[in-house]
Amino acid sequence: MMRLKRLWRAQWFGTVELKEATSSKQADRLWDWEPVFALVHGHRFIWWRSEKHFDDGEPPLGQIFFAGHSGLGGLSPIDMRELSSEEALLIVTMFGRGLDGQQKISLLCPDRASKEGLEDAVIAASTGSKMD
Repeated sequence: MMRLKRLWRAQWFGTVELKEATSSKQADRLWDWEPVFALVHGHRFIWWRSEKHFDDGEPPLGQIFFAGHSGLGGLSPIDMRELSSEEALLIVTMFGRGLDGQQKISLLCPDRASKEGLEDAVIAASTGSKMD
């Protein structure tokens, strides 16, 4: 983890769950939580399938670049209806420029401290100069 702080200068890193569409017809909802390892680096939020994938140098699954209209988002009425009350308290939504244009993602944090740390890092990454 020191490598993340020293080499990557990550403002935040940890394991969270990413809301992803599911193709299962047996699911109660059309999406599921998938664990990912993620970090905030410069003006980007980047995620991998696991910490091992990150350590092994695998390419990331995705990233959001905080440029222009970007930052933290709120829960939609549909989100509020689909999420449990426990999940709603630990969700972080963010948006910015993804690989295919504007993108919004929802993340489920393991606890309040992790959620607050991630929100603080996203706010810092999405404000100020965005030239790096």
